[in-house]
Amino acid sequence: MLEQEAAYHDSIAKRITIDIKKAKKFFAYDSPAAHIADRLPRLKQELLKALGNPKGKRVLVLGCGVDNAAIWFSKLGASVDSIDISPKSVENQRLVADLLNLEINSIVMDAHNLDFPSNEYDIVYGNAILHHLRLEDSIPEIVRVLKPDGRVVFRDVMRGNIFLRGFRLLTPFWRTPDEHPLKKSDLVFIGRMFASFESSQYILFGLPYFFFARIMNDVILKKMKIRKRFPMHNSIFAKFDRVDRVLFRLMPFLRNQAWLCLIVLTK
Repeated sequence: MLEQEAAYHDSIAKRITIDIKKAKKFFAYDSPAAHIADRLPRLKQELLKALGNPKGKRVLVLGCGVDNAAIWFSKLGASVDSIDISPKSVENQRLVADLLNLEINSIVMDAHNLDFPSNEYDIVYGNAILHHLRLEDSIPEIVRVLKPDGRVVFRDVMRGNIFLRGFRLLTPFWRTPDEHPLKKSDLVFIGRMFASFESSQYILFGLPYFFFARIMNDVILKKMKIRKRFPMHNSIFAKFDRVDRVLFRLMPFLRNQAWLCLIVLTK
């Protein structure tokens, strides 16, 4: 499992050129989950509220990959450790930090066996990492390294509905064989390990639009070398989200059919 995950994410990281332009792009984001959060105003707002001001806090970023999360925490004054199972992803993260003159301790490490002291972190953050992990091994480790008054925040993907499962079957090149989007039972297990558990769900009504746009932009237009992209503006997703909020309020069982969730936990 670990070897497959490392190899897959290494292959992605090797296709990314790290230069000052890329580093400045990471630095410019005003959310640690910029790729999705910037398109979903409600998710962005609730994510930032859950994290609060990280200045002066010890932060652990799980599955740092090649994204901006560790950069976001560090530029706001946090002391950041970031880990990933992929050596190339960690190398890229270090290059970005060096170009931006940020102090980020990036390490190749397995999230199932964290080599950190107990009660070390004020915040543990992960963006789309839980569904790559064995929860029965990783969650106790996260609890262990978290300070007694610490907080854990995850943005992750859910098993969702038949449409989502079908889309995953049609796009195996976007994921590893060991991925397991979160089920309701997974959320129940995670919640039992913490003193408090909150979750909110996102993207249900707009799923067909989102995936059509992604296939168009990331597969069809990209392979045809056409620069123009299908529109994916914040305002479009905000409209879909308004419908989702009504549906979730009237039919709460639909929450488990959504694509994304934000999980907020305290020790």
